[in-house]
Amino acid sequence: MSIKQIEDERELTGEIINYILNEKRLVFYGLSRDTDDFSHRVYNAMISDGFQVFPVNPRADHVGDIELHHPLDTVPTGYDTAYIMVNKVFVEDVILHCQEQGITRVWLHKGIGEGSVSPEALQYCSDNDIDVVPGQCILMYLEENITHRVHKWVKHVRGSLPILSN
Repeated sequence: MSIKQIEDERELTGEIINYILNEKRLVFYGLSRDTDDFSHRVYNAMISDGFQVFPVNPRADHVGDIELHHPLDTVPTGYDTAYIMVNKVFVEDVILHCQEQGITRVWLHKGIGEGSVSPEALQYCSDNDIDVVPGQCILMYLEENITHRVHKWVKHVRGSLPILSN
């Protein structure tokens, strides 16, 4: 891949991130039943930032006072984006469900761990005109703590941080 192609990809990903951060409405796949799980930190940061979040978990109806929805539930009108924070083994099934629900853009979470990105999922998105943010943590944009500032800086230095417009 040429430097120009890498820059173009970073700009496109940045445009998708800008849309999501401004729209503030998404379906969240992977909110854990364990309230100590990192997914709850992500969820809570989204809520604190004013996002309307439709949380999906096939194994529970509620976590604390959060109502969870099952994958076969119909996503409400106006939700065209999904934040996906599931094991990459399941990500293709989740993206297929997203597509069936009319979701046209997905953000595949990746922090320190393995994340939700797989080559097959990226190919599926490409083949089906689904916009994708591949392997970024939304907390780099929602939290200003030292951990996420360093995470963002490292991605910038490596040339893998998406280019956001102001």
